[in-house]
This record gives sequence, structure tokens and C-alpha cells, in this order.
Amino acid sequence: DIANIDQNISLMRKDLNNMKTRVTEYQQVAKLERDGGASPAEVQKVEAEIAKMNTKVASLQQEVDGLYNQRSAITLG
Repeated sequence: DIANIDQNISLMRKDLNNMKTRVTEYQQVAKLERDGGASPAEVQKVEAEIAKMNTKVASLQQEVDGLYNQRSAITLG
């Protein structure tokens, strides 16, 4: 059902935007820690978390794109 696919795409895009916002916030925290003289271990911990989140963002983006492509195929098919 296309309405359900549209709803799923909408929810996934909302999640994706929220995740991107969190990544940006963590990047700001990492910068503040670096500029504030935090220990390299603390900065590295935040940067590792950013890397994990970026991986999740990329994965979710692929899911959204795939679902959108599926939806397009249904409406064109």
C-alpha cells in the first residue's frame, strides 16, 4: 500500500534528520572539548561516537533511498 510506504518514508526521514542533528551536536561537543583542552582520550571517545552515528546515518539514508525507489517503481509500474 503506497500510503503505508509514504508514511514509513516520512518517519524514516524524520529519524534521519534527528540523527543528523545529533551528529552535529556531537561534533560541536568534540570541538569544544578539543578547544577546551580536554584529554585526547575524551576527545577520541566523542569522535568514536560520531563515527558510529555517521555509520547509522548512512545506513538509514540507504534504507530511505531504497524505500523511495520501491515506491517509485510501484507508482510507475
